Amino acid sequence: MRRTLPALVPRALRATVLDLVRTPWGRAVVVTLAVLVAATTTLGLAGGLRAVQVAERRVVAGETADVGPVRVTVLDHVVTDEILGSALAEEGAGAWLGVRVEVAAAEMRTVRSLPDLVEPPDGVLLDLSEEDAYAYPREVLVSDGSEFPTLQPGLPEQVLLLWPVEEASDVPEDLEVTLLASERYYSRNARAMAWATEEPWALVSVPRTTRLPAAVLERLQEDGL
Repeated sequence: MRRTLPALVPRALRATVLDLVRTPWGRAVVVTLAVLVAATTTLGLAGGLRAVQVAERRVVAGETADVGPVRVTVLDHVVTDEILGSALAEEGAGAWLGVRVEVAAAEMRTVRSLPDLVEPPDGVLLDLSEEDAYAYPREVLVSDGSEFPTLQPGLPEQVLLLWPVEEASDVPEDLEVTLLASERYYSRNARAMAWATEEPWALVSVPRTTRLPAAVLERLQEDGL
């Protein structure tokens, strides 16, 4: 016969618990512990379900998604060695993976630094140290080839996100990237609402193109910034 939980608890301990819950402060302690256990269980389940939710949530290329402080539309990707050649040589890379996105500020305020927007799949990018990987992706404005774009309210911009890859063949023709998103929370330090660190939110299949934006090619093909 299956033993019930009370049967598994030593008799002395059961008696101690029963004595505890007979007092007002004891009941408060038991209720608090129960709430903590329930909260911990809920958080654990949420963490375990997150990967499933990301895998099941898909965004079509060309579809706009609200991902926090910005709205992003993933457009296409390119694999090229025609630009920033000296940077490729310095990293020991053979090509760039470029993912073109359209980004717009979600609020009526200037976005001076883009959040992390997309994450390429494992095994595609050049294997870099954590410190070196922090420099990527490079963010290039499609309109003029400049870097470090700033978003003004009501003025969407197309941006080319660049990561180094060891060989062009490392990037699959049917590329699938992870779209990242952020949630608002109250920061006690800043005493204001803030955006949390970006986390995986959805998958996007990104079509391949063979052409770089003209302004990007013109400005960066000789590594002249």
